[in-house]
Amino acid sequence: QEKAANGKGLALPQLVRGKQAGTLYDQFRTPGLNANISAIDPDNASAAQAFKWDNFTDFSNQLQSQPHGVMHCAVGKNCVLPDMGFVPIAGLDPVFYMHHANIDRLWQCWLNKKANGQPITLEWAKKNLGMPDSWYDTRYTFADENGNKVTMTIADVFTPGKIPVRYTNENACKVEANVMSSKGAEKANLFKMNHKPVSSNKSIKLMGVTQKVALDPQTTTFLENSSQLTQTKLSSGQTYLILDNVQMIGNPNLTYKIYLSPKNKPDQKIYVATINYFGVLDHNHGGHPGHIGQLVYQVSDQVKQLGMAAEDLEVQFVATDLTLDQVKEKVSSQGLSISQVRLETSK
Repeated sequence: QEKAANGKGLALPQLVRGKQAGTLYDQFRTPGLNANISAIDPDNASAAQAFKWDNFTDFSNQLQSQPHGVMHCAVGKNCVLPDMGFVPIAGLDPVFYMHHANIDRLWQCWLNKKANGQPITLEWAKKNLGMPDSWYDTRYTFADENGNKVTMTIADVFTPGKIPVRYTNENACKVEANVMSSKGAEKANLFKMNHKPVSSNKSIKLMGVTQKVALDPQTTTFLENSSQLTQTKLSSGQTYLILDNVQMIGNPNLTYKIYLSPKNKPDQKIYVATINYFGVLDHNHGGHPGHIGQLVYQVSDQVKQLGMAAEDLEVQFVATDLTLDQVKEKVSSQGLSISQVRLETSK
């Protein structure tokens, strides 16, 4: 990751940035990135949420969203413009291959962490990833670097020598959350034991401006209600922030960073994740155009760090264009709808 000229944020590598880069240059990028006068917000590159999940499917889904999808949108103008922002042609930008090499590195990091010194073989994968044996026979066909047709299976990924690639820092991925204070941890334990869910009690619309959403105590425990149960494998005693039925309204120019904060001290906010639109409007890739679905984030570390009861917290949705530039907030007819925002600890 290269620092921007002003020392803040993430810059595109100089190798691909200037017109002197030749075929590595792509004019269809977020304005300002090629000239290095804008920089990508470093939060977008965070894989912290993904690494909170020990289950392969949940890890994969989280990694697919962030940093994978978020960084596609960061380079592709919030995924409203090609190339990086549009699934079918994202590979036309050379940045695509650098980005995906890093996603592969993070995948290897997660495997190394899960294996904890055990050899990562096909036998190990079948015992530990929770996927059916038939999954490993799934075949993919693509063109190699010479334009030749190549077919590989998922099993090949776990077969030594098939893909002789190693990444620097694959055992030192810096994705851990900030260390909390002991005072915060003590208060958080009270919240854990109470298991009191809190919710927005209403649908939310994010229409081009930052919004603070208060959370009120609930009598219903959503995580134990089968009609509200998430598709993820939740861990006992962990706290989750859940955004239900997230939908795009039109084609918004801004997205939103998600924070948790005390109601009485909103400036003391702690980052959770960034919503992205990669593939959402693509009929062939995202299923229902505009439908993002349910978003689930593990926020135990944030809650512990804030050290407050759940009913004293709020969720902030801060408008962003995924760069560090100050965005012009303006009420728009395009944005996001969320049917409910809730925070709950699983038993």
